[in-house]
Amino acid sequence: PLGGPDEYVHFAGSYAAASRLMGQPDYDDEGGLWVRDCDEPYVTAETGPADAFVYHRVFSTLTEHGCARDLLHAVEVRSPGSMVQQTLGVLLARLLGLGFTGLILAGRLCNLAVYLALTTFALGRTRRGRGILLAVGLLPGCLQQAASFSPDALVLGLAFAFTAHCLGMVWAEGPVRPAEAVLLLVLAAALGPAKAVYVLLVGLVLLVPVRRFAGLPR
Repeated sequence: PLGGPDEYVHFAGSYAAASRLMGQPDYDDEGGLWVRDCDEPYVTAETGPADAFVYHRVFSTLTEHGCARDLLHAVEVRSPGSMVQQTLGVLLARLLGLGFTGLILAGRLCNLAVYLALTTFALGRTRRGRGILLAVGLLPGCLQQAASFSPDALVLGLAFAFTAHCLGMVWAEGPVRPAEAVLLLVLAAALGPAKAVYVLLVGLVLLVPVRRFAGLPR
């Protein structure tokens, strides 16, 4: 449960962003991440422990609370940018004084919630092949990413939402409504820059008959 690929790296980015939102320093002059005293023993590697007793340690530390908000240690850990949903989870857990395990769980749950919301929207927008989309959304690999700190959870959810919305416009009748066009632009703008391979998905818009855009700005 604490051994996702590069999960601690993404956690460190969310931790730093949460510190900034709390008005606290994020990194020292040498690039070390400022952490609380109760977090310092854990924020040391790119992946968590994966031995036979890891579940015991997780459940025994999950209820830890009362951690001081002061940042006392600077830990050397590589940390890329953070995602909004994971940062909010870490921020809430820190405000509640939860320990390291609580921070990890809160960030994961927020990531999972965003993934489920986007996938649910996609299922509601899908007119054909809903069972296929449901099966893909529930693949173990997708759920493993969604229930971790991986930024791919948001990318997968956006891919589902954009594909379903685009195909929904293909199969619908009548002109495209302005709200539909705006949502299409928002999803494309969010999905396109996420990873280079996903730019190809944006090309699905070419399947929408041109006549359906009649009445909208060119």
